[in-house]
Amino acid sequence: MARPAPAFVAAVSGFGPPEALEDGTPAFPLISTSGVAYFTIRAKRAGVVRLTFNADPPSGRRRVLRLADGSTERRFALKGRTYVSVVVDVPRGFSLVEVKTDPAPQSREDAIVISRLRVARTTQPARLHTILQDSDPGF
Repeated sequence: MARPAPAFVAAVSGFGPPEALEDGTPAFPLISTSGVAYFTIRAKRAGVVRLTFNADPPSGRRRVLRLADGSTERRFALKGRTYVSVVVDVPRGFSLVEVKTDPAPQSREDAIVISRLRVARTTQPARLHTILQDSDPGF
């Protein structure tokens, strides 16, 4: 039996509804016209996690994806499908990681698409700290 994930992560605010990639994998286009979206993270216990996902820029284009907390920003250059990995300090409760891009998408075809969004325990030092919204994780 596998150990439960240390937290639940979702691409909700600023992302479109889930779509299926060619292989059936769920994916989420960053469609916010401001270029700002959020990953939500819910955790029963505080801890440090590795947040990973694939990011696909619009076909044939390059983009920069930025992950941020209240004071720090990590930049990832996207040229084709890019594996993104960042270590995040997560408090108990419901929190956010800001996801940004410039220029903001003008249409669905202009969107960066996120897939295989996951969290896993790690002992490495955190590079970001989530933005706490509520100390109750909601489950």
